[in-house]
Amino acid sequence: MKAISKTIVITGSSKGFGKELAKEFLNKGHNVVICSKSSENIDSVSLELKKYDNILPLVIDVQNYDDCKELHYQSIKRFNSVDILINNAATNLNTRQDFLLFNNTDIDTIVETNMIGKNGGVIINVEGSGSRPFDETTGYSIYSSTKAALTSFTNTLRKEYNNTNVHFCTLSPGMMHTDVLWTKNTTSEMEQIFNIFGEYPDIVAKVMVDEILQINENKHLEYLTWSKIISKMMTHVLFNQFKKD
Repeated sequence: MKAISKTIVITGSSKGFGKELAKEFLNKGHNVVICSKSSENIDSVSLELKKYDNILPLVIDVQNYDDCKELHYQSIKRFNSVDILINNAATNLNTRQDFLLFNNTDIDTIVETNMIGKNGGVIINVEGSGSRPFDETTGYSIYSSTKAALTSFTNTLRKEYNNTNVHFCTLSPGMMHTDVLWTKNTTSEMEQIFNIFGEYPDIVAKVMVDEILQINENKHLEYLTWSKIISKMMTHVLFNQFKKD
């Protein structure tokens, strides 16, 4: 029996993890809305993914409320529904105001308009450095603070909409080799850690997409689990020992 296609909206999906998620969903036959505030990036990824006819590329700034409404309108117009919203847009150069700008009325309107009463859906907020206790990273004070707030925000929404058919989830992809991780200020010590525990976005996306499509409750998704951390540490130690021998 053929699985029913879903419509997935992914913000910040013109490059990195967001783009790799989009590619995986498209390969599985799902409808995907990609967006970025950079028209140049959207043009580039549209050209790269031109073989797919179930994709809608949009130039959207998620810090602009009217743009967010346009994102919803265009998604519904093209695909008739939004089943999964993945808030992946992030930067370490600003304060992630796309969520902080909304008041309670705005949030209620967005959630109720997009999903409640329309067969439900899934909202996934992508975590990052600072989302979890003792996860602070030097040089990422603003970025980490907003990611911690995002996790708290998601947990609160779970309680506020507990009696609805909308599932609020967090996704922790772990360290990924993207321009958010690798900056001009990356030290040699940080580089060593990144090389041990870091993963490429396409690898993470392949694993996480299958888990995302199976979501039927509020939950936390995590790629870099403790078992993976231990495995990567052991691999690193054994590899260095092998080189010495």
